Amino acid sequence: MRPAAEVQPLSFGDPVAAQTQWTPLVKGGANFTTHRLVDLGPRRVEMKPTLGLRAFGGVFLVVGVIVSVVGLIAIEWFPTLFGLPFAAIGAWVLWPKPLVFDGEARVFTRRQGQVPFSAIHAVQLIRERVTSSEDPDYWSYELNLVLGSGERINVVDHAGLSSIRSEAQRLAGLIGCKVWDAA
Repeated sequence: MRPAAEVQPLSFGDPVAAQTQWTPLVKGGANFTTHRLVDLGPRRVEMKPTLGLRAFGGVFLVVGVIVSVVGLIAIEWFPTLFGLPFAAIGAWVLWPKPLVFDGEARVFTRRQGQVPFSAIHAVQLIRERVTSSEDPDYWSYELNLVLGSGERINVVDHAGLSSIRSEAQRLAGLIGCKVWDAA
């Protein structure tokens, strides 16, 4: 394990690696495993939220709704306005975000649209030390898809290194590309 500053892109033996950024695409990351790769068929998998992520979103949603409703009943605007962002965060976390890799159609589908497997050059794994004044520091691991241009698409970002490594290998096998593991 090494910080991004120590990553030597040329060590991957691929000129596209030198064109690719090796710093986190998404800052932060959860200190628990947020998604798992689940089989939907023989050549179709999806990154699905874990029970932990659903519980996290559910707590935000329920607390936000309760605080907002209590504020409305009491005709107090502060609790209502205070609870709404919590409810919105909970709903956003729980809202389905399709992350489907279809080996038959040879496409990756996400909320922003589809990416053909032919455009995916590699699966990139990098790590980031997440610091917080309230919590102890932890490592978050980012799984990105790298296109032939060096552009990256984030798939997941969480603290489950062993699961994210094995899932990167499975995805690379399905897509037909390499894994660049700098985690």
